[in-house]
Formats: sequence, structure tokens, C-alpha cells
Amino acid sequence: IRANYTTIKALYSAAVFPPVTLLIGRFSTGGTVSESGLLIGSEFYSITATTPLDELPAFQRHNVRVVDSLPIIVAHEHAHVLQAHARVFEHGSRNLLEQSLMEGGADFIGERSSGGNINAWLWPVALPMEATLWQEFKAAMHGTDISRWLYNQGSSTATPDRPGDLGYFIGYRIVEAYYVKQSDKMKALRDIIEMKDADAFLAASGYSP
Repeated sequence: IRANYTTIKALYSAAVFPPVTLLIGRFSTGGTVSESGLLIGSEFYSITATTPLDELPAFQRHNVRVVDSLPIIVAHEHAHVLQAHARVFEHGSRNLLEQSLMEGGADFIGERSSGGNINAWLWPVALPMEATLWQEFKAAMHGTDISRWLYNQGSSTATPDRPGDLGYFIGYRIVEAYYVKQSDKMKALRDIIEMKDADAFLAASGYSP
């Protein structure tokens, strides 16, 4: 985790580093950000090859990881700290596009420092239907109903063929498209962290699967 912090500081000089608390929660979230800093639900990152999972509900069963995943979730949540420090989309109710760019952006930013993406499990399912997902997403992205796209694992809107949290995937792919187009990668990363206008960023990314 400390090595990843050194990496992100070299890439983004404005990075700040609040406390990280590894706690045992109630199996509701693997990580979040509060005024106290990063709060990591360590119960999600404590399994071994022999840990019995059969009694866990679907959401918990699909999201538990080995302890080596801790630096990846810390990097994702730390990216949210950087976004908040940069006052990203600082207004009232954020629309689906804005929230997906924040979450997918956090995956992308965290991957730059940790080398991993906590939501990489989505890729095998989402990539083959990316164009279809994008058409669905475009129709909904300026609204505030995120129930089919974000934080919906384990809900009735998530199925094996269309898993929850696909907004993370779409957001990541938009951010990735923007990053690939830019010759100055450090500036590109800064643009991602300090994003202010979601529609302008989407247009600049050229994303269109």
C-alpha cells in the first residue's frame, strides 16, 4: 500500500493521504471513504483456499478476496479521496454518467498505482456486449436512476447474464479511451482525477464501442 502511494504521488503531485482503517464491518461494503479517511471492510479480504463460502449470500460470496487484494481496494478508495479533494462534480444529485465516471475513474486511477482492478471480474461478461450496454447506458446516463448500473450486486436488477455494477465498467472504458488518446499521460491522469464536466470529458474521450 505504501509503495502504491509512492507511485501515485509521483504521477499526481497533488495527492493527499488520509488515514486508512482496516476494520471488521457487517459484510455490507468492501471499502468506503469518510471524514475519518479510508474505511476498509477487512472481512471481504480475509479468505483462503479453504474458507467455506456456501453460507454467504451472493453479493458477499462473489466479492470476497484473499488478503493480497487489500492494496487494490485501498488504491480504489484512495482515488475517491483524490476526487473529493479536487471537488469533482461538487453539486447535488449526480447523474448516472457522473457517478459511473467517478467509480470507473477510481478503478482506473487505482490501477495506475496498484496494478490491479477490484472490478476486473466484470470484463469477461461485459466486453462481449459492450456496444449493447453502451446504447442502454446512453439512454439513461443523464438521469439519476442508477439501479441497473451501480451498487446493485445482489439485487433483482442483477443476473448472471447482466451482473451488477456495470456502470463501473462503462465509466472505466470512457476514462481509458480518454487516457489512450492523450500524449501527456500525467496530464491525462490529472484530468481524470480533477474532472468537472462529465459530458465534455465523454466527448473528448471519443468513446463509442
